[in-house]
Amino acid sequence: MSSILDLIKNPLVIAVIIAAAIAIPVAISDSDEPSQPDFTADPREGYAPLEVIFTDESTGSINSWRWDFDDDGTTDSTEQNPSYTYDNPGTYTVSLSVPGEVEWVKETKTYYISVLNPLGASGPAENVTPFWETNLIQRAGGPTTNLTHGPVVATPPISNQSGNITHPDPGTSDAQLWSPQTEFSAFPRYGNAPLEVVFNDQSIGSINSWRWDFDDDGTMDSTEQNPSYSYNNPGTYTVSLSVSTDNMTWNRETKVDYIAILAPPQADFYSSKTYGYIPHEVQFTDNSTGDINYWNWDFDGDGTVDSWEQNPSYTYMESGKYTVSLTAGEITSSTETKVYYITVLDPRGGGDGEDSDDGGEEPGGGEEPGGGGEEPMEP
Repeated sequence: MSSILDLIKNPLVIAVIIAAAIAIPVAISDSDEPSQPDFTADPREGYAPLEVIFTDESTGSINSWRWDFDDDGTTDSTEQNPSYTYDNPGTYTVSLSVPGEVEWVKETKTYYISVLNPLGASGPAENVTPFWETNLIQRAGGPTTNLTHGPVVATPPISNQSGNITHPDPGTSDAQLWSPQTEFSAFPRYGNAPLEVVFNDQSIGSINSWRWDFDDDGTMDSTEQNPSYSYNNPGTYTVSLSVSTDNMTWNRETKVDYIAILAPPQADFYSSKTYGYIPHEVQFTDNSTGDINYWNWDFDGDGTVDSWEQNPSYTYMESGKYTVSLTAGEITSSTETKVYYITVLDPRGGGDGEDSDDGGEEPGGGEEPGGGGEEPMEP
């Protein structure tokens, strides 16, 4: 009978013991269907504090979720369908990561949540809200006292205010200063150039003048109440609106980096080898341009997505000529298809049975970005 020492001397037994003792944490999906994260949110715009409910719309058999609600790189929730309260005004990028076959797969939605400054309290008159409010306690000696307030220190500044208050009897009274409350929204707020955006004035008060600056250059771009504007160049844009009332009291609202214009995607790729023998492993490299956050690869022309990685590798196990396509984009997408791009030979039909790494590719076969243009051949 073998002793424990005899067993330990056996390298196979030692390997089994070591393998059983080591636990390697990896992200694994328990389904043959690749995991693809996706989600929705409701509401996506509102006044602070804004509570948003997120709904997981991912595909695949998934049992773990990592949410980042403010793009700070920190996991804010591991629930499947969490809620989150945004306390501060601004635009927020949201991402969801789920386990893939060997690593976490991430979906990011840029400028997805818009949180607006809270509106002021409603005033005593219809469609009037306080912009600057104070109590002016004046002991009156007669029925009418003129109250004049000098320059108001505010951001943005407003003009001098004055008014009369009538006392039914001598005593004290409260007075308030009122000015329009500026607010606006836009749709859509991000997209590929050129992008036409419609702006909607949501200001409160007796307003009769509007001054829009759509690109923060200090120039008035429109005096319409609800204008539209076309952004032709990629970038982020700060937008401001100034409104005034009959007495020329101006108030301004500025939203920093409010509009995001993306560069249109243009898919492209190349490969390490386009010609070789079974098994033929090929490294594909994304060479696309524009704003892109997803990649769908089809390595064999069957219409099925084989990988969502940016720069994947793929091993061809059967001989033949293979068409490869890449679809890449963010809001809109672009597809690049290379017909009969990969040629795989059976070593039994000739050759030394190994991949040809030094000159084995067909001419023009993907050594440089944008290459890989074999002439289409009949299979």
